[in-house]
Amino acid sequence: MPPPRPPLSPPPPPPSLPPIPSPQQPPSLPPSPCPSAPPPPLPLVPPSPSPQPPSLPPIPSPQQPPSLPPSLAPSPPSARPPPLPSMPATSISQQPPSIPPPPPSSFSLPPSTSQLLLPPPQQLPSLPHSPLSPSPSPPLPLLPPSPTPEQPSSLSPLSIPLLPPSTPAPLPTQQPLSLPLSPLPPSMISTPSPQLPPSPLIPSPSMPPPSQLPIPTSPNAPAPSQPIQSPLLIDGPAWTIVAVDEPAAIQLSGQNIADGDVILWKDMSSSSCSDGAAADVSLVNSQSVLSTFQNTGIKQLCYKQMNAQASTVESFLFFPLVRVAVMRVDSVLPFGTAVGCVSVLHIAGEGFDLLGADTPTVSCIFGSSYSTIATIINGSMISCPTPVTDSSSTMSVHIEVGSIASILALRSFSVYDALSDVVASVAPAAGPYNLAGPIHMVGSFNDFGTPACRFGEFSSLAASLDPSGTELVCQKPAFPDSHREQTGSYPISFAANGQCFADTGKFFFTYNAQVGQGLLRGAPASSALLLPITGFGFPVSGLSGGKCAFTSRSASDAFRVETELVLASSTLVSCWTPASGLPRQYDVTVLLNGVDPLPVGIHGSPQFTEYDVASVRLHAVSPVAGPVEDSNRITLYGANFADFGAGQLVVRAG
Repeated sequence: MPPPRPPLSPPPPPPSLPPIPSPQQPPSLPPSPCPSAPPPPLPLVPPSPSPQPPSLPPIPSPQQPPSLPPSLAPSPPSARPPPLPSMPATSISQQPPSIPPPPPSSFSLPPSTSQLLLPPPQQLPSLPHSPLSPSPSPPLPLLPPSPTPEQPSSLSPLSIPLLPPSTPAPLPTQQPLSLPLSPLPPSMISTPSPQLPPSPLIPSPSMPPPSQLPIPTSPNAPAPSQPIQSPLLIDGPAWTIVAVDEPAAIQLSGQNIADGDVILWKDMSSSSCSDGAAADVSLVNSQSVLSTFQNTGIKQLCYKQMNAQASTVESFLFFPLVRVAVMRVDSVLPFGTAVGCVSVLHIAGEGFDLLGADTPTVSCIFGSSYSTIATIINGSMISCPTPVTDSSSTMSVHIEVGSIASILALRSFSVYDALSDVVASVAPAAGPYNLAGPIHMVGSFNDFGTPACRFGEFSSLAASLDPSGTELVCQKPAFPDSHREQTGSYPISFAANGQCFADTGKFFFTYNAQVGQGLLRGAPASSALLLPITGFGFPVSGLSGGKCAFTSRSASDAFRVETELVLASSTLVSCWTPASGLPRQYDVTVLLNGVDPLPVGIHGSPQFTEYDVASVRLHAVSPVAGPVEDSNRITLYGANFADFGAGQLVVRAG
């Protein structure tokens, strides 16, 4: 047994209360089907609202519960009703008493507690058993403990909350227990404070009204005197395409974009706005920024609000999904096409593949009337066909990347008449089929970036045109061996843009010839003679400008001379000897077209010697005489005689 509680000090006498009528008898409850688990005792109900309800004084010790009169002692388990709901009081004291639970065997209150005010009896709902306590003997109802200073509470006088029984089965409805009531003793009624308002929350006299209390703020929140702004947001455009060194107006979308804010465009390699890498700087004007970029690549947005307090580079906000692809166009070839001809343009530059998988359809726009689909070959090359036009004109060319951007590629693209190109002469007009070489043409020519020639079905390897447009040099290709026997004339055509060829009315002749040997190996240096040379494959007609080259065989003599070649047949040609006046030995080369030397056979290049006739000396003849009727063999003795081949030395007598 706990030690007895010390007596309570009596409070001041309370004011007299009007008589309270006794409550009506509540209806009886049916007996509980669970006699093994006694129902909780009936809680005490606070009095009905009255103008001056009493306040209970605090109870110093919660250990010793107050004793109950026999009339309120717990009933047997089979006849105990469920607890009645407590009714709120109009006014409560700040510190109601806290009564601990009494022992299960006894529970009593002073007789005066029978005068507690109870609401009119009514049928109460059944309460389920609590599954929280496994004990078959539930604890007795407890009065709420006295509130601590840290946790104030407002409770009805002598309201005793009850824990439901611990058995899991629900408790059926029982008839309420009729109890006689008696008024509270003066020791349990406190004098009401007339100056306290009925509100349960009593503000301190020094506390200002709630409307004047300051609003709590966080350290990073703006001062209460400043309006709270929504955060900065830049959500577009996702992609913008511009050309190097071309000013571009980029329209931003988002919120809190203000004039005068600063923008940095950082390279794709940058991971933040403060990595120290170089950047292109721009200012915002009407949510638009005018930027000019100096190099190609992907640029990402860094944005700083100028009204922000921070002024360092860390105050820039990084928006990596707002990007600019900077491209560069270096050249467009060709920059013209012929009337009625489709040409393929090759646009060289850098950055054409920056968008990767996000690249939309790319087109070439010619003027304002023509559009063709372009192909991105790689990051530095785009190709697109030209439209077919029926008249000469000049127009611009733009690269259109979906609906994102249109980049100027060429300001002036020409459509010309291919028949305006004229060839007056061709040199050489012939050549070996399997030998490549330059072909010179004189006439009037256009140049649209890539001039070219064609010989029959074979296009030139390269071509160049002088600034005056009157002399064209084309590199003839070597024809394949399948054309060895197809010697003859090939029509010459010309294309000012390298693709739209037109016939010039001129021809190029090919041959497959070889040099055999010379039939004359020497002659006086003072006389020009025809030197016959054998061979095969010599063209019989249609060839002009053939030559023979005589080159000195002496290493110390760089003498070389060319003489006219005369065609005799497909197996014989003749060349005039140099007649240089000095004795020399030569290697002879045959140039059927005047340019390209013919290959030689097993005998090698023909050799020819020019000598000085004055150096030949005749000293004696043997015999000095002979019969007139008979032929005689004569032997000559002298100096500087030479053998230039069988039948070459001739002695004339008389």
